[in-house]
Order: sequence, then structure tokens, then C-alpha cells
Amino acid sequence: MSKSRDKNEVTHGGAEGGAAGSCPEDMSFDWEPLRKMFNPRVFATPVIHGNTIYLVGGCDHMGQPVDTFEKLEKKRWHSLPSMPTKRANPAVGLVGDKIAVIGGVGTGQKPVTAVEVYHINEGKWVQMEGLVEGLLGVSSIVRDGKIIAVGGMATDTNPRDYFRSFDVEANRWKALAPMPTPRYATFSFLIKDKFYVIGGRQGKLPCVAFEVYDFKEEKWEKLPDVPSKRVFALYTHTESHIISMGGLIQPGSEGFSNACEIFDLEKS
Repeated sequence: MSKSRDKNEVTHGGAEGGAAGSCPEDMSFDWEPLRKMFNPRVFATPVIHGNTIYLVGGCDHMGQPVDTFEKLEKKRWHSLPSMPTKRANPAVGLVGDKIAVIGGVGTGQKPVTAVEVYHINEGKWVQMEGLVEGLLGVSSIVRDGKIIAVGGMATDTNPRDYFRSFDVEANRWKALAPMPTPRYATFSFLIKDKFYVIGGRQGKLPCVAFEVYDFKEEKWEKLPDVPSKRVFALYTHTESHIISMGGLIQPGSEGFSNACEIFDLEKS
């Protein structure tokens, strides 16, 4: 006997389900245009606080970093006080009602040293203890109310192995055990209190290193390298897997990649 189908079930493919990814006829979805941002730009960094999206920095149409800071709240954009330092693609972390902005690409394409915190409730920026040197391509997560920052590229264009925590309330950086592989522009994930760092770049070359820091054991472990060498690959995760997708094949003349690779964390 065939199993009856729930009236709310959406099927994919086949005559009964219709086209792959189709929705029931009684459901309709569409994009809703909103009022435009005050400043057009790329390489801005978003951060979410409650139901509000904050958008930090970026580059204008001339490729110059900007100090623009806006928020999208109740479907309307609101201009906020400008950052003290112009920068694009900074690392950003939210701790309570404070948005910390770390490093990034500054004027003259130089890495930025500045660390600045925006106090949401007070509507003001505060300059904090800076990085040990200017860094772009820093990757970060938030753990136990502290920002964990890793890697980066310095002014000399060499990658760094920095692994540090920033206590926003105390305005203090703490050095942790250096990352085994120096690199920048990595993806990093906090999964079950382990800090996974994957991919990134060393100069203009892709890095296939995959490493994890165990906060309980306070030590790094090297995991199997990403199988295929690509720049600008996308990484994401579930609670049990890390997935690698796409990117630019190396050498670049080989074109774009449609690779999709998955790593089972429970078997590592």
C-alpha cells in the first residue's frame, strides 16, 4: 500500500512533484524592494543584532575604503555615526550590545591596525587597543563573550599565524597558541567548542590547510588538507560536516571550479 502524502509536503522532481524546487500552487514568494542604502559599496561586513542588520565599512566605486556605517531596521536604512577609521572587509564581532571592528583594508590598500567598538545603546564609537600590526583578511568568531581572531596578512604581504582573543569589556588582547599554518582570508567555525580553520591564502596562492583548536585541551591539531587547490572557495558547515564548494582552479587559466567536497567531523 502506498504511503499517503501530507498535504503540506513539498515534493521535488517527477510528474507529481512538478519542476525541481517548485512550490505548491497556493504559495507565492517574491522579492520585496526596499529603500536603497545611503551609500553604494562592496566588501562591507554585516553583523546582526536582534532584528537589525548593521553594515560596516566597504569600498566605494573608486576602490577606496569608506567609514560608512548603516543599519537596516524595520525595512528602512538608517545612517549611523561614521567609523573613526576607513576600511573594507574588516573582521567584525558582536559581544552583547557592542560591535567590534578589527583590521581590514585601509587607505592605499594597506592593512589596518585599528580596533574600534560601536556601543549600540549609546550610539558612539570607542577606539580600543589595536592589533600588534596592520592586518587584513583576519577571520573571527565569538566565544564566551570574547572575540577569537586568527591569521591575517601584514604590510609586508606575508601571512601571519596569529591566534588571539580580545576581551571587549577589559579592552585587552591575549595571545594564544599560534596557528600551525600562517595564512589569511580563512574561513573559521566554532563547532562543539572546537575552532576549525580552513583554506585561505598565502600571498596570491591558495592554502589547503585544515586545522582545529581544542579549547579544552588548549592545542592545535592538523586535519587532512582540502583535496583540491582553489582560491575564493566557499566553506560552510553543519554540526557534523564542513563543506567546500566552488572557487577558482589553480592555475587561474583553468577557470572556475564546480568542486564540492565534504568532511565528516565525527570521523576525524
